[in-house]
Amino acid sequence: MNVTGFTDIGLKYEVNQDCYLAGRINDSLYWMILCDGMGGLAFGERASRIVSETVCEILRDNLSGINSTSEISDLITYTLKKANARLLEESRALQGDIMMGTTAVLAVVRNREAVIGHCGDSRAYHYQKNSLTQLTKDHSVVQGLLDSGKITLEQAMNHPNKNIITNALGVERGLRIDIDTARLKKGDMIMLCSDGLSNILTSDEMCRILSDTDFYESAERLVRRALEEGAYDNTTAVVLKV
Repeated sequence: MNVTGFTDIGLKYEVNQDCYLAGRINDSLYWMILCDGMGGLAFGERASRIVSETVCEILRDNLSGINSTSEISDLITYTLKKANARLLEESRALQGDIMMGTTAVLAVVRNREAVIGHCGDSRAYHYQKNSLTQLTKDHSVVQGLLDSGKITLEQAMNHPNKNIITNALGVERGLRIDIDTARLKKGDMIMLCSDGLSNILTSDEMCRILSDTDFYESAERLVRRALEEGAYDNTTAVVLKV
């Protein structure tokens, strides 16, 4: 397995509040985390970094002893809850009214199976044979409108409230963590991205780039294509290939 990633500040902001990390436990066990921070000044950047580093510490110390999908799911849930608790402690230590939060999408790939945990609207996709499937479902106002049939997919792409999320780390202890899985074949890819990318590029466009681009250039090409289309937000992609 191999991993590549790329991030850009985008065309509007002065601080990149996205953060990603990836790690290898052994030849058949990898992980990657992507966070999209929220908060004034540098606090969103701080939040995404705290969560990413907490995840790295916990997985590095615990993943090697994992032997089943259910154990990976449990570890992902535990890890994100611990990261949430650490972020809440950090916010309290500031002794003010600073809001500091972040989305998170965490993937652990063991042999030919991916286990995904996520909070917020950062996404995970599964690429297989020129097809791209979204694995995660956004925790957002717009996703709720889609689920209820009140808007269409086309309307969702340009909805004025599409950046309002309903779940994130650093907000409250009652964190919602959704778990998704995917069976992988040789040549498949798992892609994580922030909404800076998914708000700009369609699934078809992302799929085309993954199909036509050398793997080690794929994450950068995805981000740069979004910038060409006017990506104003921080924009990040991380891609793992089996």
